[in-house]
Amino acid sequence: MKCYRRTSNGALSGAGTYSGGTTVTGGTLNVSNTTGSATGIGAVVLTSATLAGSGTISGPVSLLGSTLAPSAGALTAATLTLGDTSLDAASKIQY
Repeated sequence: MKCYRRTSNGALSGAGTYSGGTTVTGGTLNVSNTTGSATGIGAVVLTSATLAGSGTISGPVSLLGSTLAPSAGALTAATLTLGDTSLDAASKIQY
């Protein structure tokens, strides 16, 4: 199981090979992968955080008071491909 608790920034690159979940509280999770799933096959939950980058997350993604911003900090447009995704009413999408 991979579990992250961040108040700053974290980055995942390449294909994740674990099956546990990924939890991010605060800060930014920046994914950058060209194959596989950056976070493995488990669920990804972001609370008061930002999901950014370019690549794929194949497991379910839940944003709770969070921001989905693929191009955050990038000079060019980025594409995030996500599994089943849910955003609560306090979450937003930045593009």
